Amino acid sequence: IPYLTRPIYQDAGKANAVFYKLFPEKKQRRYCLPRAIFTASLSKRFKKNGTLFIGAFLPTSHMHSWVIEDGMLADIYDKQWIQYTPVMEWQWGKR
Repeated sequence: IPYLTRPIYQDAGKANAVFYKLFPEKKQRRYCLPRAIFTASLSKRFKKNGTLFIGAFLPTSHMHSWVIEDGMLADIYDKQWIQYTPVMEWQWGKR
């Protein structure tokens, strides 16, 4: 039985760019969580240098997710992340 392989990208920015190519641009705002998970799981450097955040826009119930790798935002198109208060962060283990 053949096994499935997945491509691994050099960094989160490259993985994030691939996600944008796979899905229509007009729906990207709704795809922040799948995009962050895709980016984190397919980036070679995320395990050592990355954090996935989920934040809330208070006092509303709006949520947003994003990835920071090597101290930089992985998504060059994401202009709204700064408005959200992080309520959860995820990394691959203790540092």
